[in-house]
Amino acid sequence: MRPASAARLPGLRSLFQQQPAPEIEEPAAVPVQDRADRQSRVRTLPLGITPGFVLVLLVGAVMRLVDLTWDQNTHIHPDERFLTMLGTGVRLPGSIWQYFDPANSPLSPYNTSSYGSMVYGMLPVTVNKVLAVWLGNDNFGMFVIQGRGLSALADLGTLFFVYLIARRFAERGLVPASVALLSPAFYAVAVLPIQIAHFFTVDSFLNLFAWGAVYFALRYSFGSTWISLALSGLFLGLSVASKVTGIYIVPVVVFLIISRPVVETADPVAVLNWLRHAGRNWRESERAAEDAVYGLIVLSLAAYIGVRLGAPYYFQSANPLDPRLGHAFLSNLQSLNAYNSPDVWYPPGVQWIHKPPVTFALVNLAVFGVGVPFFLAAVAGSYITVARLVRTPLIIVLLWTIALFLYLSIEYVKTMRYFILLYPALALFAGIGLAGLLAVVRGYFRPILALALIVWPLAFMSIYTTDLSRYTASQWIYRNIPSGSVIVNEEWDDPLPLQLPDTNGKTFSQSLPPPRNPAVRALLNQEGYIKDGQVSLTLPDFHYDTRPKWAEMHYVLNHGNYLVLSSNRGWGSMPTDPGQYPKQTEFYKNLFAGKTSYREVARFTSFPSLRYLGIPIDFPDQWAEEAFTVYDHPEVIVFERVR
Repeated sequence: MRPASAARLPGLRSLFQQQPAPEIEEPAAVPVQDRADRQSRVRTLPLGITPGFVLVLLVGAVMRLVDLTWDQNTHIHPDERFLTMLGTGVRLPGSIWQYFDPANSPLSPYNTSSYGSMVYGMLPVTVNKVLAVWLGNDNFGMFVIQGRGLSALADLGTLFFVYLIARRFAERGLVPASVALLSPAFYAVAVLPIQIAHFFTVDSFLNLFAWGAVYFALRYSFGSTWISLALSGLFLGLSVASKVTGIYIVPVVVFLIISRPVVETADPVAVLNWLRHAGRNWRESERAAEDAVYGLIVLSLAAYIGVRLGAPYYFQSANPLDPRLGHAFLSNLQSLNAYNSPDVWYPPGVQWIHKPPVTFALVNLAVFGVGVPFFLAAVAGSYITVARLVRTPLIIVLLWTIALFLYLSIEYVKTMRYFILLYPALALFAGIGLAGLLAVVRGYFRPILALALIVWPLAFMSIYTTDLSRYTASQWIYRNIPSGSVIVNEEWDDPLPLQLPDTNGKTFSQSLPPPRNPAVRALLNQEGYIKDGQVSLTLPDFHYDTRPKWAEMHYVLNHGNYLVLSSNRGWGSMPTDPGQYPKQTEFYKNLFAGKTSYREVARFTSFPSLRYLGIPIDFPDQWAEEAFTVYDHPEVIVFERVR
């Protein structure tokens, strides 16, 4: 049964009336420490932003906005490159009505022949396009730089929502006051969000709107008015309009919405007790259920409006009363889903064939995504939540975090950025964990603890203080490799040298004439390796180990002067599946052992490091998940044919 002190959500007719904040009764289990002591400390927090948070925000801004041209204008990230090509290729509609018309809008990717495939929401691209046209940055070079700035600002918005959510819990006396600062501090130095903020991709926008939806739902659950409810729905819709995986945040938002009519402390235990005893007072239960339904209706309508506003091209028509999804959008999602399987040959998917569920994602998240000290703090905070905060909404956030992690970690493709929604939650729990630890740690242990937490983020920032390794390797090639040389690269990777402004007047062969041997030529023709009378210098290493493939491999390698592995995309993935790639696996083994006609002559790395701070410590991370390294700090290896 609902506690007597909990005010019932008004009916539909009074939904838009201002409601006074209810008096919250004491939870049955007093969390962390004496509540009266916490309440007195929380009241010292200003209503606005605290000076401590300003410092945290500045740290977060520096880590996200430092060197937006870190790649020397080489555009290595494929998703960023695609969104930039799309954004500069589409046009702004002539009217607001045309904007909402999927069939005729020049902004729709499905109406542009060159970019008919699009599985992301158009909201980030649209915002960047409008700003680029207004500022005169609607060109390939500036569009991506501006987009990176917007991505960084979006992630700072997520940082702000982490602060607001943590402060809301602190003001209610549910967590120590220090959590309001510690949790956003953890997010400010979270490595994966920092890395993603340096790319113009949709993930930072997804996180911003998803956690904005959680914040406004929490406000509503704690007694705020319908405006917070509507804003929660709107932000939820904008999250989905950025990327469809925004729907993952729905369980947290829905719980916060439906819990308010029952108990405005959003106490999960009280909600379960109400459900268990609902039949004993059916009239009261019926009214509470009615109010919960009204809340969900408003949330759903606001979310639908958000999706329509941000991604009208998800839909079949411009009619707002027609919720059918567009055929092109559904077709693109089905095509993408088909690659989420080892049964489909897709080179970027080879790396996942033998990756273990759960543990692979867990190690990458803990070691690279946040760093081991951050992760241990989050584990400690999770324990405190289970042990002492079970009667707060934090237990729901924890259960959601665990459930979503397990779901994503058993999927075939378990790349780190798919887990980006979890990072604000991890920061919340890390703040709780560190607050508990600081309560017992004194003296010199505190600065040692702070140093341990900041080492990995500081080391990762080093990749933005040096040139991209592919850029450095290209400079070396133009300085040291003779003009006219035959440089061999691998498929599904960025070939080197990159096109640089200064090439020292050198050019290199782009292809080879077809083999004179009729048998070899027939094998190459069998798989289409001879095009326009020429043989490409790109090795088809990701192709299955067939006779035509190795005829091509041997022909190109025997006529090449240099071989460039511009990342570990090939040698880091195919040897993990020797059953499918036995000869390719053996080739890499012999290549690195010096048993082929090629010898290593140069290697270029930009590992996370503390050397830029005068500390000679490096953190080799080539064993991380591929996408963590290949876009902004790949290891490049150059081999020369010596016989």
